[in-house]
Amino acid sequence: MISTTPAPRRSERPLLRAAPTAASLGPGSARAGPTTDRSRFLPGDLRRLANRLASLWDGETAWIHDWDPRNAARGQCGTTSLVVQDQLGGRLMRGLVHEGPGTCTVHYWNRIENARVDLTWQQFGAGATIVATDAVERADLLTNRWFTTRYETLGRRLDSAAVQR
Repeated sequence: MISTTPAPRRSERPLLRAAPTAASLGPGSARAGPTTDRSRFLPGDLRRLANRLASLWDGETAWIHDWDPRNAARGQCGTTSLVVQDQLGGRLMRGLVHEGPGTCTVHYWNRIENARVDLTWQQFGAGATIVATDAVERADLLTNRWFTTRYETLGRRLDSAAVQR
């Protein structure tokens, strides 16, 4: 299920509350790049992008070594948030997610037109909450070749899928 994080701040508008409908990106979709202003994107664009990205996730696109298809979104937040920024612009956000006593996880998502766009929140359990958040730059995520390769793999797959359609 693709969803936004729970209990958004008053200044944030969640865009996706439930699983999107099955759809695919059209052949005209090209990577916008992080500096492109793609304002006025449509929720349908986001739903298509969310579906396509979820279908492309695997261990080669995850931030973790022990990726498991039973929780496919786990470990995909960094690569996915970068690709979403490539496609739709906006800001990269980082937060600390409290999952239970003594368990906190770093998590990434996007902010587009003052709305929280989080295509990987479903990796967390129902009681998870964000306890700290800040905006980050791409360089904060792209710190080593290992992760950069995973991000590039997801981006190439998305580009290939768009061309094939």
